[in-house]
Amino acid sequence: MLSNSMSDSSAALARIDGYPLPRRCRRSATFISSLLVGGWILGVSFGALAQAPGPPEANHVWGGCVLTSDAVTELRDSLTTPDVEGGLPEDPLPQVDFVIVYSLKNNNDGQALGEAFTGPILCRNSGTVTIDTTTEDTPIPPVEDQENDVTVDIEGTEEALFLQYHRSDAIDAAEREKRVCHTVAGHTDCFLIKPDTD
Repeated sequence: MLSNSMSDSSAALARIDGYPLPRRCRRSATFISSLLVGGWILGVSFGALAQAPGPPEANHVWGGCVLTSDAVTELRDSLTTPDVEGGLPEDPLPQVDFVIVYSLKNNNDGQALGEAFTGPILCRNSGTVTIDTTTEDTPIPPVEDQENDVTVDIEGTEEALFLQYHRSDAIDAAEREKRVCHTVAGHTDCFLIKPDTD
């Protein structure tokens, strides 16, 4: 079950990367915290049912990508033998369940789709997980399960921030850089991603 108090959860949700959220979002954070402590994550839309992702659309994240077994193997090899010194041990075998593909050059972090761009692409390992679409206000667990006294234990939350920008001294007008920050278990790690000019 949750170990944080409601006020602690609200404070954590009220800031992203050191920047305060708007007051409306803070109220939402307090509301969400009360639901988490209660063991349910409730939503206002009860009619949204999970379904398999459809075809890619412009300006939307697409979740229909499926990794081949060769791709999963290549990813595991990359995790254990990176270009830099170090890497994960080969035993136990690294777990690759899903990955998100971002593009630095393209709009939306996505891929070209006609004259527009998708958002990032979510790819799954078909041998270990399934991916369905849902909404941010869909109840967890579903309403029919809640009616049978099913609850959930929140085991953890993660926050990610992707800040894309263009430097005024960039040689290429379309050149972009991105700062990526991800918070896990209370620790925030940030990385600068920029074009490789070597």
